[in-house]
Amino acid sequence: MTTSVENEIRTLAAVAGRDTSTPVDLAARALRGARRTRRRRPAIAAGVVAVGLGVSWGAGRIGAGPYYDELQPSAGMAPTIAMGESVTFHRDLAAEQGDVVRISVPGVPVPLLTRVIAVGGTTVSCPARPDGTCAGVLVDGRPSTDDYLAALPSEPFAAVDVPAGDVFVLSDNRARAVDSRVLGPVAASGIEGVAVAVRRDDSYVAIPGAPRHAVPGDADPVDPIGPVPPAGGAPAD
Repeated sequence: MTTSVENEIRTLAAVAGRDTSTPVDLAARALRGARRTRRRRPAIAAGVVAVGLGVSWGAGRIGAGPYYDELQPSAGMAPTIAMGESVTFHRDLAAEQGDVVRISVPGVPVPLLTRVIAVGGTTVSCPARPDGTCAGVLVDGRPSTDDYLAALPSEPFAAVDVPAGDVFVLSDNRARAVDSRVLGPVAASGIEGVAVAVRRDDSYVAIPGAPRHAVPGDADPVDPIGPVPPAGGAPAD
């Protein structure tokens, strides 16, 4: 495991509430996100205060409809999704190649926000150029569209056959991310939501490189950014 990956895991552990070093401006962003939510609950005020100590990346629990908002707790998807930005997810969509997903993986302290590069039954690889850099990610021998990467390279890796029921995920910030280069293919059953948009200035912004999905309409409830569960206890409601 590389130093950058170790640092990312420490970051994820911190925002899961195991540290109190979350940047101060993240709490302000959480407050703005909570104010924009379409459904109000009394627990939100307490939840926003808690976000100042550790970003809730375990919400999506309130659960009246398929949509929910969460904060991106790390730099793993930058610049596509910056740390602290609000992302809207759909719980019930089946993930496709290119989708950005929220996925729980055994051994990782909180769910990851990452991108599905290959689905079960395909083969993914990243062959090396003569200079040792990745020549581009291939899925079943065909180049994967990655113009959303903003010139952030991936280390080469050998061909991996993705088993049925699994997905191979790569984060957009490949210089600093926990993904299938370290974890291998991960179970698609761990996907807790497919990202449909990023929330910016009260608007839904499409995610570059991802399939287009319907965003919430005016009548659709969107579960707000959730409060951080107390240490060793159940989530606040």
